Amino acid sequence: MHFIVAILAQTASPPPPLTAMEDWSSYAPIANSDRVSVVCPEAGRVTAEFDRQRSVVSVVTIEGFSRRLSKDDRSAINAAIAPLHVLDRVEIGCNGPNEALIHVFGGFKETNGKMMRQLVPIVWGKSGLRGVGGSILPRIELSPNLR
Repeated sequence: MHFIVAILAQTASPPPPLTAMEDWSSYAPIANSDRVSVVCPEAGRVTAEFDRQRSVVSVVTIEGFSRRLSKDDRSAINAAIAPLHVLDRVEIGCNGPNEALIHVFGGFKETNGKMMRQLVPIVWGKSGLRGVGGSILPRIELSPNLR
């Protein structure tokens, strides 16, 4: 009985040697999505979902403040988030009684020797969709936020 076990143990091949350069792209997911909800005191639940297929980030749905994502809203958001190429995460916060602030975080971009986080802030509310800082439409921004 011990003789058979010893022969089987000797026939197992050793693992392949580690290569100096591994192809890390094989570890990256082909697709991912993030769905987040928040309950605001006066407005109720706001939900946003975004996904990435290969290197295209797009909006799946946004609901809240008694409205849903329209075709025009979808086009404006997709135009803003298309340059992200990476979907890291989505965050939502209440922004007063009639709005929510949605942040879509992408990857990093080097600017002036500093790594900056790419993100698209979106204001969603009863009166519609807009960007931040007086912008009519959402647009990509760079932030030193490294988390």
